[in-house]
Amino acid sequence: MKQRKHILWLCSWYPHSKDLFDGDFIERQARAIAAIHNVHVIHLVQNRNILKHTTPTCEIKEEYGLQSSVYFINNYSNVLNSPNTLLFNIRYHRKLYAVLKDYIAQNGKPDLVHVQVPVKIGLGAVWLQKQSGIPFIVTEHYNVYHNNNWDGLNTASAYFKRLTKCVITKSNALVTVSDFLGNAINTYAVKRPYFVIPNVVNTELFFYKPPVLSKRKFRFLHVSNMMPVKNPKLMLDAVAKVAGECTDVEFVFAGNTSDEWKRYAASIGIAENVVQFKGVLPYEKIAYEMQEADAFFIFSKSETFSCATAEALCCGLPVAAVKAGALPELLNSSNAVFADKENNAESFAKVLQQLKESCSQFNRNEIAEEASAKYNYRTVALQYDALYKLYAKHKS
Repeated sequence: MKQRKHILWLCSWYPHSKDLFDGDFIERQARAIAAIHNVHVIHLVQNRNILKHTTPTCEIKEEYGLQSSVYFINNYSNVLNSPNTLLFNIRYHRKLYAVLKDYIAQNGKPDLVHVQVPVKIGLGAVWLQKQSGIPFIVTEHYNVYHNNNWDGLNTASAYFKRLTKCVITKSNALVTVSDFLGNAINTYAVKRPYFVIPNVVNTELFFYKPPVLSKRKFRFLHVSNMMPVKNPKLMLDAVAKVAGECTDVEFVFAGNTSDEWKRYAASIGIAENVVQFKGVLPYEKIAYEMQEADAFFIFSKSETFSCATAEALCCGLPVAAVKAGALPELLNSSNAVFADKENNAESFAKVLQQLKESCSQFNRNEIAEEASAKYNYRTVALQYDALYKLYAKHKS
């Protein structure tokens, strides 16, 4: 019988009671690997807006092969009880080292540490490597490795840049969720070879369900938080153009966290019977919406992977997209049509109409089968298992 390794995951992002979607894709990856190895997750919440309304505590969850410990620490760090970034970072790392000491005392040394997103928790892996010789690998997801004005590395703090470079450089292996992200890290942060392992999809929820024939309108679906990187304004401008020319089409948006874009849609004349904003939905409800849709669309400025696109493909949805970031790694002519221009509403509208007209030419069952084979839990877990065998302290 294969020996289950003891893997300590240090996660900068991870869901908890105050934010169920903070790194939920990392939790799904942990569940996938827990079928093969014993995984213990440690996460220290670093969202100070959450922490200032939360009493310091620890949330513990257990399921087969997976235990997670999420720590809420005090946001206020000085005698005046006012927030201070430097002092908060000091308190964060002191708490992290104390948690790790306690963890080793109670559980012994893990075979390997796996960091999910270097900042801030990655220094814990560097510390364990130095103190106890425990190897670690790091998986990066963050869409920050660029010099664009929106959320790029050029706008990041010196602390962020130093910590990122330190953790990636000292790691035994770097994993990225796309080749695009690996190249970006090498271009803008640090030169380092990398492995590409994608995010997972729960294919027990996201699978192809043949449509029930009806006379309803052709339905496009978009799933995101509709932050600026997702291009929400240009998406809605494109929707308005398509709706102005077609009467048999409707658009569903899921994941929006505010009514800002619902108000914008109304302001540019999109009728309520054309567009629905369903807000934040549970994971299983997203699967239902995908199985009810005819096509998916995504026009982001950049993506390091796009879990929503992978999930849509597993449901057999053809995709209207742009060739931005990692999207061309997920999409091709057998499952998508691409806009000829990025950040252009006219081009977005054109590709939506093109997909609507050509949708019947796509083999939805084949789209789903191909995507499910790539992104299911078992496939991705085995890729990590191979890395764990290479780098774990106690190889077997």
